[in-house]
Amino acid sequence: MSDLTPLNSVTGGQRRKATGSPEDSPVLNITGLNGPAQKPLRKKKKTKQGASVVSQNSVNLDKVLSSDEDYEEDEDEISDMIKSHLAAAFSSESFLNQVTSVVTSAVVVSMNSITPKITDCEEKISNLISAVEILQEELNRIKSNPGKIDSDILTGIKEDFDSLKKQCAEKDNYILDLNKRIEHLESYSRRNSVRISGIPLTETRGNDVQWMIDFSAKHLGVKLTVHDIGRMHRTGKNTVDRPSDILVKFSTYLNRHKVFEKRSFLYSKLNKAPRAGVFINENLTRQRSSLFYIARRGVKDRKIASAWTHDGAIITKQFFEKEAPIKKWLHHADMVPYLAHLPVLPPRPTPIATDDTTADGTVGIAATGPVTT
Repeated sequence: MSDLTPLNSVTGGQRRKATGSPEDSPVLNITGLNGPAQKPLRKKKKTKQGASVVSQNSVNLDKVLSSDEDYEEDEDEISDMIKSHLAAAFSSESFLNQVTSVVTSAVVVSMNSITPKITDCEEKISNLISAVEILQEELNRIKSNPGKIDSDILTGIKEDFDSLKKQCAEKDNYILDLNKRIEHLESYSRRNSVRISGIPLTETRGNDVQWMIDFSAKHLGVKLTVHDIGRMHRTGKNTVDRPSDILVKFSTYLNRHKVFEKRSFLYSKLNKAPRAGVFINENLTRQRSSLFYIARRGVKDRKIASAWTHDGAIITKQFFEKEAPIKKWLHHADMVPYLAHLPVLPPRPTPIATDDTTADGTVGIAATGPVTT
């Protein structure tokens, strides 16, 4: 095989004038490939410097193609020329080895960068196929036995509902326990105070400590000093029929107890200065006050015998429990269910008139006491 001559190496020549004869036309002499080959070039136009000629022996292809003169080539002739050069190039073993090496290196680099992506795609496709197969199995199971699926769903919902119900019950118990603690603390903070109701505004504005000292000494027989009373004031709304209560806070629980245990002396026959319509009560919390109201309703409905308060607690005496007739109540959750199941006693019997008459001519009344067991 003959050696390849570079494509840009042709026989030299020179450019001739445009007015020359056809024999003087520039030619391209390509050697080294299947013998010499000459291609006549037809000049299209002159350059600014005039016509020039190409040497018949050698012409540089790059200079010809990049010259200022624009030559028109026949498309078929140029195509044939390129084909002949490519055929000669690919017939060279060294050239093929170089091309193969370059292409192989490029392919290897490309494969190395693409292989991890292909592996990742294969894993994702595999996972997707597995998920589809699981869904298909579940769908077939639902189609084969829809009733069992409904039962399973209902069972799951019931389990969730029972769990939520249990959690709510636990939270309710926790909240109830917190409320009991708060109620106990609030009630304990009121142990040193009492409420006095029925005192008109014309008598005192409710913040006169000396009035409380005089009131205790005159109507209760309890001697107090200025240091025994912490503070006092009216609380609540004033109405035409009922003035607001006076809240008195004593410095110690002992002073408060001395006044509170004498409260019944206000309307005693032994009192030289009774005060009808004036009452001294404990300073109960809102919940304990509501609980005491329920207890008094129980007395009125004859479910319990009597009810009173002691140190913020509600005390009741039962009709039917001889072993433990006295009960102490602190919370609605304890008293309300208990009163709900108690039987109601019949109303008290009305007095029965007899035919006997007294010495003063009045009709005698048969003695009838409260119904007890």
